[in-house]
Amino acid sequence: MVFCKLIVNKKTKQLLGSYSAEVIQVAATCIATQMKIQDIAELELAFPTFTEAIAMAAQRICRKMRIDQPES
Repeated sequence: MVFCKLIVNKKTKQLLGSYSAEVIQVAATCIATQMKIQDIAELELAFPTFTEAIAMAAQRICRKMRIDQPES
């Protein structure tokens, strides 16, 4: 199991940071491109790898914040 904590701005829904050394490159890319959490939740990341933890954490945040995810 991988620990991945995402920090999201409630107002803008943008990723501000991550506590997960294994996936820092993916998190940094999301921050640099100013992706919204619902966009991160929809990323097609490799499974099972550490990077999948970002998408799973983003999906959980979307559910918790009641943010509609874009339809695929």
